[in-house]
Order: sequence, then structure tokens, then C-alpha cells
Amino acid sequence: MTDAVGADWRILREGVLRRDQFKCVECKTKCSRAEADVHHLLPRSAGGRDDPSNLITLCDGCHAAYHPKLAAGLARRTIERWAVRLARWLDFEGKVSEQSQNFGPALRLFGLDRFRDGQLPVVQAALSGRSLLVVSPTGFGKTLCFQMPAVLQRGVSVVVSPLKALMGEQVSSLLRRKIPSSFINGDLDRDENVFVISCYRATISNCSTWPRSGSLFGIPTSNGFLGRYAQLS
Repeated sequence: MTDAVGADWRILREGVLRRDQFKCVECKTKCSRAEADVHHLLPRSAGGRDDPSNLITLCDGCHAAYHPKLAAGLARRTIERWAVRLARWLDFEGKVSEQSQNFGPALRLFGLDRFRDGQLPVVQAALSGRSLLVVSPTGFGKTLCFQMPAVLQRGVSVVVSPLKALMGEQVSSLLRRKIPSSFINGDLDRDENVFVISCYRATISNCSTWPRSGSLFGIPTSNGFLGRYAQLS
């Protein structure tokens, strides 16, 4: 980017931020200049122009939700803050007791007011550390059955998924709900995969990269990719 083009973009960016009142149009969070991102509704690669009508203000987290393959790099510090805030909001010191039945805050976090039939026993069993095999039809709500225990328990939950597209969709959905999450697969470039893996390794080593408070980390089932993962790590 030349100096002239860079200057034009800075002026345009400032205009968009002021138009949107330094507020994320997705989650309505107020952003500082450093935290705010200007997002192209129609990407440049698809012919989108640097025009105010094609630009919106997003916070780092919501911007990462639009680009799940770059989420860790785009929103690392934001995801760290979410993890700390989530831990404080849910106010837990360890595992949630199976007998507590205090799932209200977690349900609200996922935009729900109650469980569907059959979900609660699965969540309770997962929280108690039991091994489970859940076979159910499409629409049962299996995703919540592993996402909620992951949020309510300390540490990192690893989800092995057979579908790359599903990984991206689920991570984007979690990021929009301010739940720290990421994934690795063969569609990510090497630098992003290495970065995500380093965050994961630091977390399980009890370092400060991502706080140990209900993060999700997805990997694909492909044996070939798992071999490449071993080389990266």
C-alpha cells in the first residue's frame, strides 16, 4: 500500500468509525480506535469497494467471527479478555456440581431459556466426567451438549470434527457470543495453525496466553492432518 493510498484509507476508516460512533454494529460494544476494525461487507476479493456504504465498524471479536480462519490472529487479546470475563460471570471455582442445576447463566449465554428434551441428562453426565455416546437425530441439539460442559468446566475442551465447514460455523457462532474458541485444519495457512497451536499448548501448560476458563479448540478427524499437526507442534 502506497503512502497516498494508506493516507486515504486512514481518512476513510476514521469517517466510518465516527459514522458508527465507535460502536460495533454487531454487538453494540463501544470500541477505542485501537480495538475497532473496519470490515468490508463485500470483500475486496469479490469486487467490494472502499466505499462507506460497503464498510462497517466491528469490534475485534465480531470481526474475527466473520473470518474464523484468522480468528486467533485477529482477536487474540479480545479472546483473552472474554475468557476472564466469562469465568467471573459464571463464578465457578472448579467443576459445576451435577446436583446444582444452576444452568441459568450458561443457558442465557447461549441465547436459550431452557433445555430441549434429552439435553439436560447429557450435559449433567458430561460435567460429572462420564464417558458418553449420544446418538440422536438432526435437530436434537447435540452441539449444546458438548459446548455447555466446555464452558462450565475449567480448562480447554478439544472437539474432533469430521467437517471443516462445521468447525468454522461453530467457532463463528461462539465468537459472536463472546466465548473463546478456535480451530485448526488444512484450510488454515501454516502461520495461523502454528499460532493457534501455541495458544493451545500455553493454555494446557497453565500459562497466560488464554486463561483456563472454558475455551474450545477444534481439530479435524483426518489422519493426514493429525500427522501435519504433530509436525507443527
